[in-house]
Amino acid sequence: MFSALKAWRCASKPVQTALSRTVLRPAATFSTTAPCFEELEKAPRSRLSPAERAALPPRRPKSPYLRFFLEWINKNPSETRSFTENAVEASAAWRNLTLGEKANYAVPAAEKEEYQRKMEEWRKQADPKIVKSINEVRVNQGKPRLRPKVGTRSPGAFALFVKDWFAKHAASDMSPEERQKYSGSQRIALAAETWKALSEEEKKPYQDAAQKAREELLQRQGSTTS
Repeated sequence: MFSALKAWRCASKPVQTALSRTVLRPAATFSTTAPCFEELEKAPRSRLSPAERAALPPRRPKSPYLRFFLEWINKNPSETRSFTENAVEASAAWRNLTLGEKANYAVPAAEKEEYQRKMEEWRKQADPKIVKSINEVRVNQGKPRLRPKVGTRSPGAFALFVKDWFAKHAASDMSPEERQKYSGSQRIALAAETWKALSEEEKKPYQDAAQKAREELLQRQGSTTS
């Protein structure tokens, strides 16, 4: 909308000037609009072209909370509640669920595998030039860049433990006082203390998972270079 308005102003500026003087100016003066359009062409893009949209990676599976939220909306229809009110009430209902009840909304393994398969195909077929063009638009939209290349590092045992620990001690399950006390780096420090207190037997599942992730990474790197 802004770009279209700017283009109209650039194009109409010579006409407005001519009318204000009540004398039509020579046609050559209309060349002064060129800088306006050059500036317009250099304006950052905020929309993807059809070709760029077709080259986007596959969508991630719905998160556990989004699955719960959609189900909650279907079970609690209302013509008077706004979206914000629905979100507040659904969030409160989600916080009241136990970990076992939340596990019912976990992403199915089949969906995860299908997403990983499609992502691997996208990484192999992604055109670097189109990805670069898409990233320019995503940066203008405030979104993270797409990274088609396979990572060079896999998560370690401690990183996997922290991810698991955060899932079991989600901010949505905490009271306002707990969220203020255990936020940001404080939560990581608390997770680190918990990790240090674990026995070697308790750490072993995370160490095995880290080793498996490393082997899978090496396998993916080999498949992308072959």
